[in-house]
Amino acid sequence: TVTISQIDHRSNFPSIILHVSVTDTSGQPIQHLEQDAFSITEDDRPAHISDFLGTGVEVPITTVLVVDKSGSMANAGKLTGAKQAAIKFVTLARQADKIGLIAFSDSVKVIQDIAVPNGLLQQRIQRIQKGSGTAYYDAVYKAIENLSVIEGRKAVVALTDGMDNKSHVSRNTVIQFAQENSTPLYIVGLGTPSATGDAGIDEASLKQMANQTGGRYFYSPSAAELENLYKLIMTQMQNEYQITYTSPRPQKDGTRRRVTVTVTHNNIENTAESSYLVPGVIGSGFGAQWWVFLMLLLPLIFLLFLPTIIKKLIAHRKLAPVPTTTAVTATPPVQQI
Repeated sequence: TVTISQIDHRSNFPSIILHVSVTDTSGQPIQHLEQDAFSITEDDRPAHISDFLGTGVEVPITTVLVVDKSGSMANAGKLTGAKQAAIKFVTLARQADKIGLIAFSDSVKVIQDIAVPNGLLQQRIQRIQKGSGTAYYDAVYKAIENLSVIEGRKAVVALTDGMDNKSHVSRNTVIQFAQENSTPLYIVGLGTPSATGDAGIDEASLKQMANQTGGRYFYSPSAAELENLYKLIMTQMQNEYQITYTSPRPQKDGTRRRVTVTVTHNNIENTAESSYLVPGVIGSGFGAQWWVFLMLLLPLIFLLFLPTIIKKLIAHRKLAPVPTTTAVTATPPVQQI
């Protein structure tokens, strides 16, 4: 499986940095592929690879862990398992990696700002206590917001065991926010898949959040599997390929570009697609908000033609016929003799 985990187009456009994951059927990374195993097209136009970092090179990763502490997490040791998995994730971090921590129930709480992990972070994970409701979308949104100022490889790893019932933002808002900030969502669903009720997880929504942001969805039937899942997530992120190419269309025209990566391994080709929005002349959303440009353009057009309009009005007044008036001669009064 080939996945474009992240597209960094903001740092140095038209130079584009891709983070690409290549895994086998069990989800384990396929390592040590050479540059010639990869080819890239942008909107079906070949793109030149200018820099390539393989799996042997450590690329720093910034992650925000989002932990569910809703009331249902107290059942079947789920909260304990979630905390153990989060601690395992922290212990696998390398020296240059950074991690933040958010927990949620009815509300969202930032427990640890993004920083190099240490023993204090593990202690804070251990002290997480259960709450009641589930504000999952709000928590993921906050995690993306905290990562929005971070450059380079970044991700949200978010776990939930139930339906969202307390958030102020919607699922689609979270997805759009993640896309705008090039932040993949690694979503972990814990418990019983269900489309109704607060007790189960809505797998369709969780998969949508992961798939549309360059992340992945992982299902865990019980807390016992969480630690291995978190280990797998960290292993995948730490063994990605970083590929830099120059866009064949360097214009900042506000268009959305489709990127395709093809990987050839053991004479088999696998492809992955994703997209990014090029910054426009008045912002990254210009391509989708053409009406903003139109509103700015109309006054300029009016000002451009204003002198011509004034000249025509003056000429029209000069050529217009002067209205004639009939002189009225006053009749002198008749004197009476």
